[in-house]
Amino acid sequence: MDLMIGEPGVDFEGGIFITPNADGSSTPHPVLQGDALLLLSHKFHNVEPVMHGSRTVLVLELWEGVEKECSHRCTDMGDTCTRVELWRCPEVCGYMATSRGAMEEHREECRGR
Repeated sequence: MDLMIGEPGVDFEGGIFITPNADGSSTPHPVLQGDALLLLSHKFHNVEPVMHGSRTVLVLELWEGVEKECSHRCTDMGDTCTRVELWRCPEVCGYMATSRGAMEEHREECRGR
């Protein structure tokens, strides 16, 4: 869900939400302050460049499945992220693992030290 907080034409210019079409064109979805767009966020979508000001939007995403800590949208629902080679312990110990499960086990041990 994208909820428009700013006021288009006042707080910013441009920044129109768009979705691609099969023929290569795009469909604009202009919204007013207080309007919300509901969409499947894994489907392609984009925002045109903001030409002036600041576009403020509240974005809420609900995902089902295993929680991921990586900063991208994983397509792998398993224990190992397909795009990140190593999980790094957030503590200062320097431990690294290739699976989230191993990292979680280590993290509990590391906190207990």
